[in-house]
Amino acid sequence: MQLFSAPPLERATPLFGTLVRIRVEACSHDHAMEASSKAISAMARVHRLMSFHDPESELSDLNRSAHRKPIRVSEETAAVVAEAINFARLSDGVFDPTVAPAATRAGTLPRPDGAPAPSPGANWKDVEVDRESMTVRFRRALWLDLGGIAKGYAVDVAAGILRHEGVPQACVDAGGDLRVFGPAAETVALDPGPGASRAARAARILNGSLASSGSAGPIGDQRALAVHFDAGRRRLAPRRFVTVRAERCLVADALTKVVLARGRAAGRLLEQLGASAAICSPALRWSTCGARSDD
Repeated sequence: MQLFSAPPLERATPLFGTLVRIRVEACSHDHAMEASSKAISAMARVHRLMSFHDPESELSDLNRSAHRKPIRVSEETAAVVAEAINFARLSDGVFDPTVAPAATRAGTLPRPDGAPAPSPGANWKDVEVDRESMTVRFRRALWLDLGGIAKGYAVDVAAGILRHEGVPQACVDAGGDLRVFGPAAETVALDPGPGASRAARAARILNGSLASSGSAGPIGDQRALAVHFDAGRRRLAPRRFVTVRAERCLVADALTKVVLARGRAAGRLLEQLGASAAICSPALRWSTCGARSDD
């Protein structure tokens, strides 16, 4: 049933190595354009601040210099670094934003420009964030990568701006990390890949977020799957495709990495954070865990 008389406005722009799509409904064209432009600008700012690839980003500055002295950063970067370290703590290091050296060796990340080699054994416990002074310091040289959480944060920021601008219904989708708000639910396809289309299923999301991720393996089109790591065990994550549902996209984005690494064993953390996960195994069998896993 069509809830809104005004036609939706859909916009897309490349960010975070994917195509970000914003759909705004129940607004005049001018209102929708203005609100979506502000949301896109905010996401682009997050991308510029936290890009591992951009030598001019605040993240790159941290990787070059934060082991020598505290580095002042924007409120956004301080917030996301703090969130990343909190997820590392909650997951006992399964989510570790300092595994960039392993990703670099695997060829999925470039060596950060001008950054010294990480100290042996450096990890998330060596990252200190001071939210009052907006500074970040590393106790030892390391490579911080916020790619496992920044995209979800950007989606949340965009959704918050759209709400603030009075948009009644919207969907922000950054390559499968999405947030929906408004009176209408969104139906999302959960598809492990072209080679596994028979395992595709659908999820309905109402005023919440969904994030999906796949680890290297035989599920679907392997070229489209990233390499993910079980940071706690310092090895490649098992081969599976996961989707996590949570209120915030940042939470869903971060938890996909934990579920990739630990599968249903991540259920307790999911429950603690009010999230749930759907997991597709290499045998194309689905299972669920966490809060609301019966949805």
